[in-house]
Amino acid sequence: MSFTLIIFFTLPLFLFSSSPSIVFIHIGKKLPAYSEDAVRQAKHFNPKSAVYFLLNDEAYQTAPYSLEDAGASVVFLESLPITTHHKKFKAHKKLNLEFRDGFWLFTSERFFYLDSFMEQNGLNHVFHLEYDNMLYKNLEEIIPALEKNYPECGATFLSHHFVVPGCIYFATPKAASNVAKFFSRNSKHNWHDMTMLAAYKNTHQNRRIEHLPTIPPQYLRLFQLVNLYGEEPLNGSLYSSHFDKLEGIFDAATIGQYLGGQDPRNGKNFQGYKREDSYLNLDNCQFEWSEDHFGKKIPLMIIDGDRIPIYNLHIHSKNLRAFRSDLETRIPINFNKPNAIEIGKLTSEQCL
Repeated sequence: MSFTLIIFFTLPLFLFSSSPSIVFIHIGKKLPAYSEDAVRQAKHFNPKSAVYFLLNDEAYQTAPYSLEDAGASVVFLESLPITTHHKKFKAHKKLNLEFRDGFWLFTSERFFYLDSFMEQNGLNHVFHLEYDNMLYKNLEEIIPALEKNYPECGATFLSHHFVVPGCIYFATPKAASNVAKFFSRNSKHNWHDMTMLAAYKNTHQNRRIEHLPTIPPQYLRLFQLVNLYGEEPLNGSLYSSHFDKLEGIFDAATIGQYLGGQDPRNGKNFQGYKREDSYLNLDNCQFEWSEDHFGKKIPLMIIDGDRIPIYNLHIHSKNLRAFRSDLETRIPINFNKPNAIEIGKLTSEQCL
């Protein structure tokens, strides 16, 4: 997982902007080239919002592109205070450190850096995006609805016990701190970030973290929610939470994998890929590229004639350029579903 931004702070950042902020984070020595597309896409839809990229100095010095030219402000991880709960987490962590050079450690540790960054700069209304996510929404438009309905956090839940945090909203620094402290208190468990965030929800039933809408209510009315293991959700309506206010859905990786394939390191990469653990059977839906009211290209899900905006796509294949709104090289997403269409693969080096 990765994060970036170069800036010297003398005054808190919130004094300069009332818009929502977008934060990417990278922990590790090498920044993947595909992250440029995520940054440019976020800035394309949010020209007035600050886009921050948190990363270490080594990753910045060897970056394959200019983060500043892509639209990001760079923040070095070395400049951020290490909190007490961050130190405790590092001392007691039980995560697998071998997989992909510490991937599971970094995906959890990012929340401590985000906590420190938000607290240091007094930032409210922060969207943290993983850098294999493409954003298709001007976030200023949904802040009023988020402020009323998500007092702390909103996340993309895949199931009762699994969150895919490709896009997660934090209302205040306290909200980020509460998440980081929960990670620290439970560092003795061998829980990665996706399980940890679901446990946070299940532990705190007082709205500390809630479902962003990932399944439109039209789907719930017409189709059964069941995954390929035959499992049904405990409460299917949660996956459409506040859809009526937000008027669109977020992707918990299911849609991005269906439209763009899976990470080629995990197996064959083709359109029409289905997550076994997703309650959505996307063969029931159609998709198309359209335009928002700014004339920018956005993906739509079509159910029973209703066209539903998709606010982000989690491009698990890392082929982000095929989903850029500002390029004419976008991949078709209205493919013939019965045929599995193999798409271009990235090398393992490009995926890192």
